[in-house]
Amino acid sequence: MKKYTKLSAIILFALLASVVFQSCSKNFSVDETTLNERVDPNTQALVPVSTTSKIERQAIETTLLEKNTDMKSESVFDRLVKVNYDNREQLLKYDDDIIFYADTDDGNFEAYCDVVFDESYRLFDVGDYWYILPDVVKIDTLGDFEYALHKNGCIQIIRYSGTDTDIVIPERISDYPVTYIGKDSFSKRNITSVKIGDNVKVIGNDAFSECNSLEKVELSNNIRIISTNSFSCCDKLKDFSLPKKLQMIGHDAFMFCDINEVDIPKSVEYIGCGALSECDNLKTVQFNGGTIYIDNGLIYNSAVENIYLPKDVKITSRGGTFSCETLRKVEYAPMMDEDTEIFADMYMDCQNLTNVKLSDNITKIGEYAFQNCRSLKEIHIPASVKRIDTWAFSQCYSLKDIYFDSPDCDGLDDSGIPGQIRVIHAPSGGNIEKFCGRHLLVKFVAVENS
Repeated sequence: MKKYTKLSAIILFALLASVVFQSCSKNFSVDETTLNERVDPNTQALVPVSTTSKIERQAIETTLLEKNTDMKSESVFDRLVKVNYDNREQLLKYDDDIIFYADTDDGNFEAYCDVVFDESYRLFDVGDYWYILPDVVKIDTLGDFEYALHKNGCIQIIRYSGTDTDIVIPERISDYPVTYIGKDSFSKRNITSVKIGDNVKVIGNDAFSECNSLEKVELSNNIRIISTNSFSCCDKLKDFSLPKKLQMIGHDAFMFCDINEVDIPKSVEYIGCGALSECDNLKTVQFNGGTIYIDNGLIYNSAVENIYLPKDVKITSRGGTFSCETLRKVEYAPMMDEDTEIFADMYMDCQNLTNVKLSDNITKIGEYAFQNCRSLKEIHIPASVKRIDTWAFSQCYSLKDIYFDSPDCDGLDDSGIPGQIRVIHAPSGGNIEKFCGRHLLVKFVAVENS
């Protein structure tokens, strides 16, 4: 499998935070609509900014500064920022403000900005997003909990210093709601169980990572974000359920956990790369619908055997989503609600995959989609598939028969099919029959047009 696409960090501290703050305040104008588009004011749900609208760096940075001093307690998600630049030259021009960047599939660059990067307990990484909290009013302690009170009237747990093995995170401290669990706040602690209060909405980076004795987590019903590495390397963790309002799961969030099954709520919109990877006992991942962007390597090196995608789920992906050596069966619901595609590398290196059932709404099979699926012997391509991209079936050494419902499909010459396919079954009179005529080792068998 291709190596995970990782975002490379560029953290520059050339100036003190106060200097950065002042320079940003002087140079940028306010666009109040830029970040407000991200949040439904009634449900607090993430609303993606239209991909056609231009998000300017100045407007976002200034809005961030203003919102630091005037935020409602429920306005959690308007701190998510994502800035797109058209080319590398334009990106590098703003190096002093950029934390990290990555190539996008369309050749553009993505940059993620923060103008007040001075206090680590205010910054969260959620895979493709940085999340910055409002300014801190004070830092104090309550028993074994160190906490920060933010200007929006919400509490963040910064650190736990106690020795209890069974932890209950309070719903409120000094009458303020405990809304955030901070970065590294419980990391490497000798705890066996955690109960998280109902006011918590965000679990920060590495919050419970490497808690090697942690077996049970009772998650708040209102959690919206589980950040990067939140529970990674909790190698005894098997007892938890994802909250029904959860919207984002960060990179490697549950990597190296002892979980057996995961039920992904319909509310989830983003899952970072490797979120369920390296889980030796993970057999089942259940999707319940919704529109989800999944980064690569979701179940890499786990033990998942079956994937079922219901009719009301729409998955977009950077690639390598379900690449997993143990995967044996993939099934799409017969009639998906929307057209979809099999993205690049989506099932690459699934060497035990033998059963693939595609829906009638799949329009394209991306490059390397089934590469090195060595146990796959046949596959049925519905009439909705109009194109098969480069090397989609390369190194599928057992694949001898392909069944097409349509007489036409583009891209076959470079799809990897000529390398090992011996028989193609399709209606006659189209470009598939002509393709077989150009490749003498591939036999064409005419079937009735379905």
